[in-house]
Order: sequence, then C-alpha cells, then structure tokens
Amino acid sequence: MITSTTGTTPTTGTTGSKSIAPGGNLGKDEFLKLLTTQLQHQDPMNPTDDTAFIGQMAQFSALEQTTNMANALTRYGDSQQITQSIALIGHAIVGEDADGAPVMGIVDTVTLTGKGAMLGVAGIAVAPSTVSAVK
Repeated sequence: MITSTTGTTPTTGTTGSKSIAPGGNLGKDEFLKLLTTQLQHQDPMNPTDDTAFIGQMAQFSALEQTTNMANALTRYGDSQQITQSIALIGHAIVGEDADGAPVMGIVDTVTLTGKGAMLGVAGIAVAPSTVSAVK
C-alpha cells in the first residue's frame, strides 16, 4: 500500500549547447521539447491539470501561427521589393553603390542576391533602399 508520493524534479546535465533562442525567448522547438519533457516527468499520482495542459497547447498553437505569419510577411515583403525593382528597369535613378558613392543612370538589370534585389546601373549594383530619385 502506498501512503504518499512526492514529485521529483528531473535534472538534466548541460552539454554546452543552449536551447534558448536569441533574446532569451523560447522558440517553437524549445517550447515543444519543454512540454514533452514536462509530460514525461509528471507525477502519475498528481498529473498536470487539464486546463493547464490545454493552455500550454494553445500557447504552442499561437506560437506556431505567429511564426507562420511572420514568415509569410517576410516573403511578401521580398516579393514586393522584387516587383518594385523590376518596375524601375528603363528608368533613370539616383542611388548609392555598396561603398556609399553616388550612382546616377538608367536601371538596366535587376539581380536577386542573398540580400534581396539589386538594381544594375551600367554594371554597378545599387540597393533599392538607397534610391533617392527616379526620373
């Protein structure tokens, strides 16, 4: 016969890697790992309250949807920058090259790089964010 039980808190060793996302916030992967670990180590005689578990699942769902929305907005912004850059082909612009030197001329190309769209003016790359005038 069992007369009483006491919960134990699992301890985990550190392996030198941190599971906290930049800024000190839990990312979706860390949150899911934490939730899974919590469920694995809960006291069977005193399980997690259903409302607390549902609340945690709702938080995870909200986090996932927020992440998806942020990714979609980033893709939309990239798409808008590309569309606006393409619309500048054939137009005269005033902008700056990578060193900050002024560049004036007609946009003849648009190149997609890891930094986004880059305008080509006589072989010089100009970031759309540096364009100060369009003629």
